[in-house]
This record gives sequence, structure tokens and C-alpha cells, in this order.
Amino acid sequence: MMGALSASYITLSTPLQFSFSGGSTIVLQEVLDLIVPGLLPLAAVFIIYAYLKKKGPHYTKILLTVVIVSIITSLLGIF
Repeated sequence: MMGALSASYITLSTPLQFSFSGGSTIVLQEVLDLIVPGLLPLAAVFIIYAYLKKKGPHYTKILLTVVIVSIITSLLGIF
């Protein structure tokens, strides 16, 4: 259930690319989508779930952390 919800409600992708001296470029998001489509949103859900299991229900801290990480990675162009 968590995997289905994360795939439908969370959008998370990365624009990271790796260029090699031979002229080939590997786009990280394409590789991740070939392995498991929707892997990044599912990983985000499981990281939050693991935090909840370990530290307890600190929802405000989780929400603020997600917002801050989203803003920082968006400004840096990572996610």
C-alpha cells in the first residue's frame, strides 16, 4: 500500500548526469527508472517510515525536514 501511494502522490526525480571521457553520458534518473520505476519516491517514504519507527511520531520535525531538504535540493538542482 505504501509503495502504491508513494508512486501516485510523490514526485521525485534527479537531473544528475555523469559524462565520461569517451563522450558517453549516463543520466542517473534513466538508470534508476530501468531498475525500478518510482524508486526515489519509495525510498523517501521508507526513510520517513524508518525514522517514525525509531524516534516516534514527531510529525512537525518530519514535515519541516522534508520542506527544508526539498527547498535546498531544489535550489542546488539535485532533485
